[in-house]
Amino acid sequence: MIVFRHADSRFPFLWEDSTQPPARWHGEGEGPAHYFADTPDGAWAEFLRHEEIQDPADLAGIRRALWAVEVPNPGDVRPDLAEDILLGNPETYPLCRRETARLRSLGTTGFRSPSAALLPGGARGWIVDGGLKECPARDGEVLVLLGHRSDLVGWPVTLDGRPPEYLLQRVRHFQAQAQDASLREHTALPPPFSPQPPRRPLTVETQRDRQRGALIASLIYAMGFPVQDLRVRIEGTTAVLSGKIESRVAREKLLHLVGTSDGIEAVVDQFEMVGD
Repeated sequence: MIVFRHADSRFPFLWEDSTQPPARWHGEGEGPAHYFADTPDGAWAEFLRHEEIQDPADLAGIRRALWAVEVPNPGDVRPDLAEDILLGNPETYPLCRRETARLRSLGTTGFRSPSAALLPGGARGWIVDGGLKECPARDGEVLVLLGHRSDLVGWPVTLDGRPPEYLLQRVRHFQAQAQDASLREHTALPPPFSPQPPRRPLTVETQRDRQRGALIASLIYAMGFPVQDLRVRIEGTTAVLSGKIESRVAREKLLHLVGTSDGIEAVVDQFEMVGD
């Protein structure tokens, strides 16, 4: 079967060791875990969701590779979790990782899950019938393969692409979600995010700053820095970095990298150390 994955075009389309940053289905040091979408839109939606891109103006500066990858059919193994956890915000990740550990203990090397990045029906494609028309609604899926996978063959669909604008309306963006009883029953999780106030129209300068912040964040993740909950906010010539980082050495290297980026004259460090 053919599945899809986005990546930084400067790097291979798969991770090869446990330095992979943690994500929904694997924690720190538990990689590699390879995440694929069943459609190109699903792969792009993962990028848009995690970079929190919602403004069409932010799409212009994106340059990413999209890979088509041939994988063996993993069967119909699926996580035994409630839908609100499978589709939830990052505070649900510990439960998902716990379920991965359970599946590993059973000898599972791959499983399927609903796409958390696409809204219901968001994986529908297109047909040509008297012009270009949308297909009926279709739900997206994610395929997760665990461990080193040198057997997978990939082809670059593009090495310099960006998501289509229509996809912004199909993405399940991170948002405030009340914790329901099933989450509280299984684990102690942080309080839900506060609702965001209505947004003012963005100026050209603000749009440009958000675009630069998203690009810098993408670079940091692509280079494998041990960061979690990364936020990059650009204010003119100043970059404000926040999140969790697990190494002081990596912290210094990251600050130097951002500080020497084009147009950046100052870096404000708001990282929380969670390692040495």
